[in-house]
Amino acid sequence: MGHVDHGKTTLLDALREASVVDQEFGGITQHIGAFNVKLPSGHSITFLDTPGHAAFTAMRARGASVTDIVVLVIAAEDGIMPQTVESIQHARGENVPLVVAINKIDKFEADVEKTKNMLAAYDVVLEEYGGEVQAVPISALKRINLDQLEECITTLAEFLELKGDPGGLVEGHIIETRTDTGRGKMATILVQRGSLKKGDYLIAGLTWTKVRNMYDSNGQIVEKATPSTPVEIGGWKQLPQIGDEVLQAQTEKQLKKALAYRQEKLDAEKGEQDMQIINERRTEDRKQYLKIKKERAQYMRERGLRSVKRMNLVRFERIMNFNKSPQERKEIVEEKPTFYLIIKGDVAGSVEAITDTLATFQSNLCDIEILHSGVGDVTPYDIELAELFDGLIYAFNVSPITHESVAIKNHNVIYHLFDDLIQTINEKLPFITEEIVRGEAKILQEFLYKEKKKDGNRQIHVAGCRCLSGNLSRKYLFKLQRGDEVIFDGKLSSLKIMKDEVSSVGTNQECGMTFGSETDVEFKPGDTVICYEAIQKQPKLDWEPGYVADSSKEFSY
Repeated sequence: MGHVDHGKTTLLDALREASVVDQEFGGITQHIGAFNVKLPSGHSITFLDTPGHAAFTAMRARGASVTDIVVLVIAAEDGIMPQTVESIQHARGENVPLVVAINKIDKFEADVEKTKNMLAAYDVVLEEYGGEVQAVPISALKRINLDQLEECITTLAEFLELKGDPGGLVEGHIIETRTDTGRGKMATILVQRGSLKKGDYLIAGLTWTKVRNMYDSNGQIVEKATPSTPVEIGGWKQLPQIGDEVLQAQTEKQLKKALAYRQEKLDAEKGEQDMQIINERRTEDRKQYLKIKKERAQYMRERGLRSVKRMNLVRFERIMNFNKSPQERKEIVEEKPTFYLIIKGDVAGSVEAITDTLATFQSNLCDIEILHSGVGDVTPYDIELAELFDGLIYAFNVSPITHESVAIKNHNVIYHLFDDLIQTINEKLPFITEEIVRGEAKILQEFLYKEKKKDGNRQIHVAGCRCLSGNLSRKYLFKLQRGDEVIFDGKLSSLKIMKDEVSSVGTNQECGMTFGSETDVEFKPGDTVICYEAIQKQPKLDWEPGYVADSSKEFSY
């Protein structure tokens, strides 16, 4: 475990003499991997390679929960980083012992002693400082001190008496799941007890399978999986949930009986949760009803009306909204736009990381709703659903496709996916109006004059003003404010200095103005007139996923 780009996968490649890191998009691990490594000493160790990127915190938590020893990989030139701290917390939370591998000691910037001292700040006390945690300075790339690291791991395992029980029924955990075009629904299982073989019945959550073939991390068929062996098994009726416990049933009849019991228990729990939600909604609705009822009674009393009961609450709410200012009514009517998304990924862990990050979405400008998420390629159902809601499809590390009427965004690096999402939302957000004040004036006095018309005389109210700052220009909009209340908002009917019609008035000049050709606005001395320009601007999304890509940094080391 450890921070992104600190060399976890490179270390694993060095231990098993493979080259997984070359296959990783963007040079970062985005799946949890389970690998069995045969060491030169003859020992066999199963490693879980967890992603270091910030989005995959749930994967790291699961890795800590099913492991016996956490190897904390820290780059000697970076020291303690956010996901390093998180990994320490996961190990502590699961009460799993640590072995620290201080990597990249071959680099010029490496500072091993500084890294060791930084660990003490997080209560990780090394053996050389009187603690119990072993630390080994290594270079995964140059294969320096890897034998010492192996010795530390095996010594700690012997001290803790970590032994697997190959007897009895199989127990394990789901590490990862995916959908394979040829093999169907696949799940990687870490066997923790018993010996798994062909023909065994397995149950995980509410799904099950009969083992027909098992594959190791290299895709080779294996006949038997003993404790600490990771294998991939297909044939699941439904994709199990990652992190689910896997148990063996002796017969199909026993398996179906266990499934029925689990379903019954789940239904009962769901029923209790639904009833709790219903009761909470009833309580909230009752509070809202009593609040509106109280406001309605007060409204009727103030107007001397007695038939309070004849006015229903819906009509009352409409009346109350009508009595609000135009701006208040506008805020009630306007709703934030919603962007509808469909998320598809190659494995369940990737889909989980994306949806977990989207669950943190909060914005004053828009909302996000996930219509559907799942493992596997984009299907006709996904496209049909996206068309129905005018939604976007984000396909992560699956077979890329395009469609003429639906935007399908194909990505294989998680932070590129979120960069694209933010950019797409920014382009689709409705423009907002920004008001730029161009001038301000005070009303000194109101003048009245009669305008003669064929259908009769009309009395016109004229505001005698002094411009206090900026310029008052007829090409802009004007607000008439009395205290905090906006009396008028719109264009001027006329702007005059003495008897001459003018296009603008400067600072300290006095003028007369009328508002609106058909609006008879009355003025009071002390009223404020604000001249402003309304500019349409493209807003920027006020949300970030909590991490950003550093395009200047190489991730492959």
